[in-house]
Amino acid sequence: MFDSKEIDRKIDELLLKEQTPENLNLIGDLFLKKGDKKRAVDYFMRVAKNTTMPRKAIALYKKILRISPLDTEAYEALIDLLERSYNIPEAIKYLDLLSHLYQNKGETIKFTETQRRIRVLKHDWEKVFPSKEIRTKESEPVTFEVMEKEAGETDVTPDKIIESTPPRRKTIWIIAMSILILIILFSSLLLFRDRMERPKEHHRQIRVHNYDVSASSLTEESIKTLPQIDITPEDLKSAALYRITIKALEGCIPHEIIDKPFESIACLNYKGIESRPLYSHVTEGSKRIVYKYGVCSNSIDIVFAELYTICPMSHSSGVKIKGLVTEPVLILWERR
Repeated sequence: MFDSKEIDRKIDELLLKEQTPENLNLIGDLFLKKGDKKRAVDYFMRVAKNTTMPRKAIALYKKILRISPLDTEAYEALIDLLERSYNIPEAIKYLDLLSHLYQNKGETIKFTETQRRIRVLKHDWEKVFPSKEIRTKESEPVTFEVMEKEAGETDVTPDKIIESTPPRRKTIWIIAMSILILIILFSSLLLFRDRMERPKEHHRQIRVHNYDVSASSLTEESIKTLPQIDITPEDLKSAALYRITIKALEGCIPHEIIDKPFESIACLNYKGIESRPLYSHVTEGSKRIVYKYGVCSNSIDIVFAELYTICPMSHSSGVKIKGLVTEPVLILWERR
């Protein structure tokens, strides 16, 4: 049995210290030991929302759902992160869990919308991987135990497939399975290499109509010279940080770009395919804006903006800025 008074004392000590993600997570663990699941979830949620490392956030949201399996906010946040991380099969599994939760609660509109998202994701996945159809058991209630079982070992193994196959076809199966394993290994090596490659520091500046636009990818060394950016070299192992500046030579900068950067700025991979930036309080709190009165209206207008955005490592080859001029501004510094 845990000593409740001792746990309270440790919690009080941690509350007096700096509210780092590690301390907040430890406070959540202590509340969980104490049996206060609600307070524990509150602290885990704070850490998950503010971390810049997608893998940590995903692990925290899964931890929250193990404690509070009816927390729809945690479901939505986890699913969004899984989609951004391109883990579509797992995103679909959690969407299926969420849809059953909405169905049980009688929230028909949300249930219908969740089912639509599942169909869209399945369609997109099957276009890229036509031989890897994702199935969900619509007729059975989905629980965490069912999900873990589906994600684990199955009853049908390659050995059983071969045993049930006529002898004259065993050789073909063995060859096919060997080729498939080699393809998977080769693909995994390429993916591992791409993930391990750190993006070099790049800087591109272009002029578009009446704007000077620049984008820079920042490395572990360059962030040390930016005291206003609360991000560490460790954070950059799972994400890429960019600095974007926009200067209006004449006129002003649309407020929408500053107010809604996650809708206006997209991350690009080496083929020019875009992805949403990763949300972070770091980027939200690091804007630098210069205003001038009466440039475009009878109030203060934006004439210079410096923004920071965090992109997935898979989309660290450039940025796309929408809403500045008629056509999106593309800055792509890496092609293969």
